[in-house]
Amino acid sequence: MRLHTIFGPALAGPLLLCWGAGAGDDKKSPEPGGSFKPAVVLRVEPLDQLIADLQYAAAKAGQEDKAKEAEQALKDVTGPNGLEGVDTKRPLGVYVVLDPKLDQSQVMVMLPIADEKAFLKFLEGKDYKVEKEQDGSYRANVEGVPMPVLFRFANKYLYGMLQFGENSKLPSADKLPRAEAILKGDDLLSLAVNVENIPNQVRKMAVTGMALQLGNMKDEPPPDATEKQKELWEAGLDEVATHLKSVIQDGRSLRVALKVDRKKHDLAMSVSLAARPGTTLEKNLQALGKDKGIGPALVGPKTAMAAYLNLTLPEAVRKPLGPVIDELLAKAVKEAPEKDRKAAEKMVKAMEKTLKEGAFDGGVELRGPGQNGKYTMLLVGRVKGGTEIEKTVKAMIAELPEEERRKIKLDAATEGDVHIHSAEGKMDDNTRAMLGDGPFYFAVRDDALLVAAGENALGELRQAASLKQTTGRMLHFEASMAKIAALMADKQPNAVATAKQVFTEKGSDKMSFSLTAGQGLEARFAMKTAILAFAAKMNQGGGEQK
Repeated sequence: MRLHTIFGPALAGPLLLCWGAGAGDDKKSPEPGGSFKPAVVLRVEPLDQLIADLQYAAAKAGQEDKAKEAEQALKDVTGPNGLEGVDTKRPLGVYVVLDPKLDQSQVMVMLPIADEKAFLKFLEGKDYKVEKEQDGSYRANVEGVPMPVLFRFANKYLYGMLQFGENSKLPSADKLPRAEAILKGDDLLSLAVNVENIPNQVRKMAVTGMALQLGNMKDEPPPDATEKQKELWEAGLDEVATHLKSVIQDGRSLRVALKVDRKKHDLAMSVSLAARPGTTLEKNLQALGKDKGIGPALVGPKTAMAAYLNLTLPEAVRKPLGPVIDELLAKAVKEAPEKDRKAAEKMVKAMEKTLKEGAFDGGVELRGPGQNGKYTMLLVGRVKGGTEIEKTVKAMIAELPEEERRKIKLDAATEGDVHIHSAEGKMDDNTRAMLGDGPFYFAVRDDALLVAAGENALGELRQAASLKQTTGRMLHFEASMAKIAALMADKQPNAVATAKQVFTEKGSDKMSFSLTAGQGLEARFAMKTAILAFAAKMNQGGGEQK
């Protein structure tokens, strides 16, 4: 039994339960081709590919039994022949055309048809009352659906909608869009909101509603917020409102997509925003993509896991941020133990410029495992006036009790004009198991703070000392599951062995999440499907030890 003959009927639901307002007069119906630009398009890949992709993912995740159970359950409901007459090699879709008068908008389901007669026979077999209209369309009354379902065949597709009111009717066949014009792509599932095709009146309503919601939030600042903090809260909400308004007014499209690539063994999900050319939104996104940071320079071939953030707050937020920083720093000094208060005041003064800059630029990277099975952890962060910060740190260290000073070695090494210092500290058992017993090292450049701990920490910090600020993603996380498997050994003793069994190809253990700006804005999660197999084996207790 081919799966599409079983899963197919499940997709008859969108046709028979589709919601939508009437198309109204045919004159308002879109012309097919380039002039037809719907506000929303949902595309589902062809049934054969969809089922194959779902089977593939289920097999990778060790869920073959559940897939078979679902197949049998659908077979029991739909019968052995499935959704007869449907073309399983072309995509399905739903599109929305918004009218300034929302009750005249149109929501249409598109179902690929291979045999019209066979499909009509299938509907009759399900006891749906189908009547043919004079214009060649059909009307179906479905039990439990309060309104008739209208549909017609055109362009090798069935176009269906609900009838709202007596004047609601389907567009004529020559005014229905062709699938190749709007159902483009090769994703498993995609949803595109074409912002520029939403009527101005509707966008204005959205802006007004958003402003009301944010206005209400202004009236509810965080509990116990000071006046300065309330000003920052309001400035932040105003900035959010400005950017959301820009998206609604200047946005071109917002797209969500899910993709399975069986050949490359990839699974990915993305959300992307594109701006209309020449708009303020486009210029702002391009500017975000040009921001330089030190975090992006961390990631390299040794990376087991890494994350970084590179984001600078807008000027409208940085301005009220300064007084809030002053309040918080004053409070920190006041609450510090009396014996540490002078040192706290010096450090606050040294860090003040960095904190008020409103820039979140830094990252953490785990490298390894090395020859001894341990990892190296690197932390980097942008600072302002690092030379003054280093002087302050050295002055504070000089005032420490002798026993504490002996644990710190200033100028333990140099790399170019960067002075590297070492320090010993207490570590818990988990940290020691990951990084070893060695000291950690730190260095302060005029523009950055760098810290390293773990195996070959000094050598890794020497290399990191020359890291340059570079353009990169605004936010990024990535992990190599094979490289971090050893970190699971405490609770999953067979994690390393299982990783060796599963991740047999180079790069098959990678996963990542990123937020990127430039020509647009995109959030993307991607992973190799071998990770599904690894997770399945871990849930089952891990693979056999070799």
